[in-house]
Parts: sequence; C-alpha cells; structure tokens
Amino acid sequence: MSDETLVNHATFLQRLYDAANTMEQKRLAQIADVTTGSMSRIQSGQSMPSIETLARIATSLNVSVDYLIGLSDAPKPPGKRTSASR
Repeated sequence: MSDETLVNHATFLQRLYDAANTMEQKRLAQIADVTTGSMSRIQSGQSMPSIETLARIATSLNVSVDYLIGLSDAPKPPGKRTSASR
C-alpha cells in the first residue's frame, strides 16, 4: 500500500476555496445541509465532509467531486449520457 492518500487535503481546500469564492459560507452550508459551524470547519481544514456532504457541495458549486478531491483537473462534471447516446 502506498503512503499517498487518495484525497489531497490541500488540493481539496484550495479547490473548494476557488469554486466557492463568490458564495457566502452560510449559503453553501444551507445547500450542503450542514451547520455554518460545520462548513467553517470544512473550509478551514479542521474536518473533511462526509461523502454525502461532499456530493452536495460539488453539485451546488457545479464541479465534480473528483475535481474537488484532486482526482481530476476538469472542474465540470461530465455530461450525462442518455439512452439515445449509448
């Protein structure tokens, strides 16, 4: 097993800051369904969000979870495939 972690915490914090730079913390907390205190701890790096919260944050910021956690450099989630395009 590698010493590298799957999620780069510094990358997550920077990308969260960049993506949420125009959204108030209170609004982001409401969308993510967490308290303002919890969002403050997430944004300051004191805690990491749950998978569900991470998904809500990504959706509200119109970026992919993979982008937020550093697995992709493409901020936008890929388009949904329809049954006609398969």
